[in-house]
Amino acid sequence: MHRPWLTIWLAAPLAFACDPGAPADAPLDADPVDAPVADADPRDAGPPDAAPWPPQPAVQTCAPAPIDGDQLPDLVASPAVDTPTVAGWVALHQPSISGLYWGAEATGRVLRVEVTPAGASLTLVTDLAGALGATRVLDVALAHDFGADGTLYSLTTRAGRVQITAHTIQPGTTWIAHADDRVLVDQPYTGATPGGGLAVSAAGVFAALPAGPGIPAGVWRVDGATPEALPGDWTAPAGCAPDAALGGLWCLDHTADGDALVRVVDDAATALITWPTTAECHRRIGPLYRGGELPALWGALLTLDPCAHTVHASRVTADGRVLDAPVWQADPDVTGFGVGWAARPLALGATGALRLREADPDHALGWPERLSDTGCFTSLPDLAPGPDLVPYGLNAPLWTDGAEKRRFWALPPGAALGVAADGRLTFPVGSVILKDFAFAGPSGTTRVETRVMSRRPFGWSFHTYRWDADGQDATLLPGDTATYRELMVPDGDGTPAPLTYLFPSRANCLTCHDPSGPSVLGPTLAQLRRPVRPGGPDQIDALVAAGLLVGPTDAPALVDPADVLAPLGERARAYLHGNCAHCHRPGGWTPPDLGMDLRHTTPLADAGVCGVRRRYTAFGIPGELRIDPGDPGNSNLLQRMLHRGFGQMPPVATERVDPRVRAVLVPWIEGLVCPDE
Repeated sequence: MHRPWLTIWLAAPLAFACDPGAPADAPLDADPVDAPVADADPRDAGPPDAAPWPPQPAVQTCAPAPIDGDQLPDLVASPAVDTPTVAGWVALHQPSISGLYWGAEATGRVLRVEVTPAGASLTLVTDLAGALGATRVLDVALAHDFGADGTLYSLTTRAGRVQITAHTIQPGTTWIAHADDRVLVDQPYTGATPGGGLAVSAAGVFAALPAGPGIPAGVWRVDGATPEALPGDWTAPAGCAPDAALGGLWCLDHTADGDALVRVVDDAATALITWPTTAECHRRIGPLYRGGELPALWGALLTLDPCAHTVHASRVTADGRVLDAPVWQADPDVTGFGVGWAARPLALGATGALRLREADPDHALGWPERLSDTGCFTSLPDLAPGPDLVPYGLNAPLWTDGAEKRRFWALPPGAALGVAADGRLTFPVGSVILKDFAFAGPSGTTRVETRVMSRRPFGWSFHTYRWDADGQDATLLPGDTATYRELMVPDGDGTPAPLTYLFPSRANCLTCHDPSGPSVLGPTLAQLRRPVRPGGPDQIDALVAAGLLVGPTDAPALVDPADVLAPLGERARAYLHGNCAHCHRPGGWTPPDLGMDLRHTTPLADAGVCGVRRRYTAFGIPGELRIDPGDPGNSNLLQRMLHRGFGQMPPVATERVDPRVRAVLVPWIEGLVCPDE
């Protein structure tokens, strides 16, 4: 049975702060739905009893075909933001997946847009016409770390001058105290209607500015003590897009010969291509796509021809050629571009924004239609791993309605895993991670899904194979749509009961596998610090000995939440870490002002939960405090984990409450005393 409330969570960006835990997760990893929590947790049996891992082969058999860098994908559009009362956006940015957008009209209003399943609502942040005397807003941009410092930059004109101002949105509010404004540029310009734009990246704040009396047109870095000119012989720069992967800027310059696309890197400015044009039809620059959701578009810059109403994509190939092609026939009212969460390109129109996506999202991703043809397994349906697959297990895996899971990875020949500062493993380009889902029942095991993550130059791509009804093979699903399968799976007392199983879309995967944060969630030193098998060598030590892991490995193990011999507090924190902390952490999915950090390494006093009032709506679920020590019934965090329906935690990919929530978290809260600050 399809769940309407689940569709809402999947189809629309969430505008409220919650604990998203979309599906994120080889050894057997069976969530214990059929049995109470026992001394021996059956969920992670570890690799088989043979030697931990055979020598890695000289050729990687479990790998996709390379993406064709000479292809530029056709794009299609779907509604993203509907704002009929806005008189045309000049810029629109979505800095996180929270459903909040920030943008501006040319006439001066800066607005925050909150998108919920019920529609979009607008909040006036400021009116630059009144606050600055601006006659026109050319652009607005958000600081690279906007979630931390709340800085918004505006590029405006006023009485023959062009001005760049840094504004600070006050913490916990949507308003700007203009007394704190910092003017970065204030200079005259020549000509009737100047162009220009802002570009913000980790490297700084940059602006394309018109010429003025004694001031040449140019591209400048403007966040230093004084503006710094970038290289290039500029005529009328119209805007720039930062390259998040390779650094530098791609800029559009309106010249006498046409519209020139110029790449600025270090001390050089190189013209890539020039499009013939007229004064009425100058191109408008969009984002340079470096996200992970549209692999065939990776590395391409979007521009708009406003007279032909076409969006073009331009990319430099590995051998230095410039590809350029029309990729979308735009609506006549499209005037420019915005950027959504995960670098999603937006087309701005008269009444809102459209989200651009690949028309054929799977045509260039390199994975075959059938799982048996991937080279990852030597035989199906027993999932006999191929020679380059390394099985692994976790101490505190994510709950997925009792699914049995098996996990593997494959590395390029001669490559090894690294270790990040926070203990997460880093995977080299070419790596593959697989996770298989199956359910045990009275008639045996039903294999349902095998998920694949591929480490590409642009990040990770996500793929789903759905197992056929006969359990002999699996078929690759389209990546742009979530689908469902109705199952009969034993419930907590062993009685077969209906279960709606979600096969996630690529966008669903990105909800938790955050492209701007840790994309790989399970494999960390703390999760992997466990025996390869009962009585066998430690998994981390075995990886190091096999040459598959390089780097510092000193890290305490995360306890198994089902281990009744471990301290109850450590079991509870391990459970919250494995099921919640991939989103509830600094820089995670949730809004920055939520102030909740459920990583097991964060002291409870600093986690923002014990004795802390909930910040947002409770969805009718009990609990005034996030965790009320001694009172599970008034602990909203717990009650949402015990709830199934709208407002549940995790919000997707689970219809049943994990027995460990009652077995571990309830008694932990009953005996909890909040630590001193």
